[in-house]
Amino acid sequence: MSDFPEVNPALDSSFALPPDSVAYFVDYEHKRSRLTTFFRFLTVIPPMIWLAIYGIGAALVTIYAWFVLLFTAKFPEGAYGFLSNFHRYATRVNAYAFLATDKFPGFSGSPDVPYAAHLLIGPPKDAYSRVKVFFRIILYIPFYIVAYVLTIVAEVVAIVAWFAIVITGKQPKGLQDALNFCLGFVYRTQVWYGLLTEDWPKFSDDEVNRKLAELGYSGTIPPSDGAVAAPAAAAPPTPPVPPAPPAPPTV
Repeated sequence: MSDFPEVNPALDSSFALPPDSVAYFVDYEHKRSRLTTFFRFLTVIPPMIWLAIYGIGAALVTIYAWFVLLFTAKFPEGAYGFLSNFHRYATRVNAYAFLATDKFPGFSGSPDVPYAAHLLIGPPKDAYSRVKVFFRIILYIPFYIVAYVLTIVAEVVAIVAWFAIVITGKQPKGLQDALNFCLGFVYRTQVWYGLLTEDWPKFSDDEVNRKLAELGYSGTIPPSDGAVAAPAAAAPPTPPVPPAPPAPPTV
């Protein structure tokens, strides 16, 4: 069995991330519903309302975590899980809104609830830099500018995808990849700004894959075919013990 604890049983019971890592991907759905796509601006309203309410609580918890991190350099117990679920749910709602998936996001960000858009967040670090925590809002400015631009690009891609799906009933792979690239950086930036990670937001998951390889995981994101660590080869059968030689004859 792999050393990686369970993250999402519906995806892969062996896959997890090391601390200070974030990965984002969406299950590609080539065929799409013209009907739900056409009315997406309506069907996304209920989860958007819940996300806004959820976000108020997440903002308060983030402020609380900021003070605790500043004085103790450790993430407060319970807050990490709450904020991880919030960011995971925000990822699901926005993936649905931007037409990255046809699946309705529901109203939960729990990793135990399977969904087509995956935001994997590693466990909390043992200690955080107080300096990086204190200046996070200033350090966030250049990343916010890039994320803002990529959000605009994602909106344009989503509009093109809306026409493509409504006309053909299919999502072109190129548009899906463009959405995943843009939204992936935006989500990694939001998780970093939300204090859950300390390393700079990455444009891709290559660094995450490298860290996983260092820990003995050789898969990719997402793991192909729900792959788990290959079982050890079975030991060859033990050869039979040769019979004992006959006793010498008695004189």
